[in-house]
Amino acid sequence: MPSGKQVLLSVLQQYSQGLQKDSELDEVTDVIKSALCAHCSTSGETMEKIQRMRWLSESEDDDVVKQGLGLEGANVFLSDLVEELIEDDTIPEKIKSRFPEITQVQYTTGLDMIWWLLSSLQYFDELKSVENKGYLDDEDRERMLNDYSKWLDKYKNEPW
Repeated sequence: MPSGKQVLLSVLQQYSQGLQKDSELDEVTDVIKSALCAHCSTSGETMEKIQRMRWLSESEDDDVVKQGLGLEGANVFLSDLVEELIEDDTIPEKIKSRFPEITQVQYTTGLDMIWWLLSSLQYFDELKSVENKGYLDDEDRERMLNDYSKWLDKYKNEPW
């Protein structure tokens, strides 16, 4: 039996690597909400929050630009919400008091990482040519990881 995390990640992988038709967005949203329940919990508070989520679609000139997780009603992508936090990256007092050791650079890095992760769970029309409809060859994956591992080692030795 899979874990709730496995189910959620597989669903997000599926939807983030291919364009979903407008007529399918309600069904996609329901599947994602079910996967969130499997991963999170079914407590009343969690269920309430999950009901506020939606798989959103944004278009320009009748062409879909991106799709991803967002807030129903407000039609705000979660990645856009975090991007606004990055714009004004002042550490909130609540964060400072909870994590007094965090530096400004670490806080900004954390927000950037959250945006990178959230945006990786979105479909971007401009990336469809490299998404390959979700197909990933294991050998290509390993080759790419090895190549980027070399870049990281090089950077560790000689930061640019």
